[in-house]
Amino acid sequence: MQNVLCYIEKRTTELNINPFITWLSDPSIPAKERLSRWLPCAAFFVFGFKDLNGEALQYPKGQALRDPLKWAINQHAAEDSMHWPWYLNDLRTLGLDVPTTLSEALQFLWGDETLAQRRAVYRLCTLADRAQDPLLRYSMIAALESYAHLLFATVTRASEEFERETGIGLEYLGAMHFGREPGHLANQEDNTEAMLLPTNPGDKRWVARAASSTPTGTPAGSVPVHKPAGIPCESSLSAPGSIPESADSCGLTVGPR
Repeated sequence: MQNVLCYIEKRTTELNINPFITWLSDPSIPAKERLSRWLPCAAFFVFGFKDLNGEALQYPKGQALRDPLKWAINQHAAEDSMHWPWYLNDLRTLGLDVPTTLSEALQFLWGDETLAQRRAVYRLCTLADRAQDPLLRYSMIAALESYAHLLFATVTRASEEFERETGIGLEYLGAMHFGREPGHLANQEDNTEAMLLPTNPGDKRWVARAASSTPTGTPAGSVPVHKPAGIPCESSLSAPGSIPESADSCGLTVGPR
């Protein structure tokens, strides 16, 4: 398990220079433009993520009651399946909730611009269904959470720029959502996940856990930013064929064209 988490850390670190993350971080582009160009394009993934967490990742209640890790996964997935109302609120706040026809909406959601996101959702749901072992399903969630922590740290900085310029706060794109993307399982009332995490207190997942405990009302500017801890990975992890499916193949890092 440590090797898997180390590999996820390594791949997330590499995504810091992904063109989409770089574009979201570009101060030469107005914050509102960056946020407004990306947000509508994320619609399929946002609602696909709702179903991934609400349906595909959760175990039947009877199984979860007998297995602490399955229970923890269910609690996390239930939390992540409920972030979509913030997305809708931000669409309205940014003036993107404009009238359209059903046919136009369907063409947009299933058009070429969102193909990578659709493929990602379909593949993730398939992987979740195959990963009946909770360790496999946890590994899948760990990869998603690690990337989400990086993505929303970046988005939150743009959101803070927008709020400083306009006085208008955002929810899905802002500190509120980022505070619910700690980089590990959410809604943990016990030490179930701690059994699987690295013992190094400087590791990003421990930093994220501490950050997620920050009391509500913390100033937006103090939201912690993802800084990879640089955990040394075993050389075998980077050997060809050691990890069959790369994060890039899911199309999660596709930005505006």
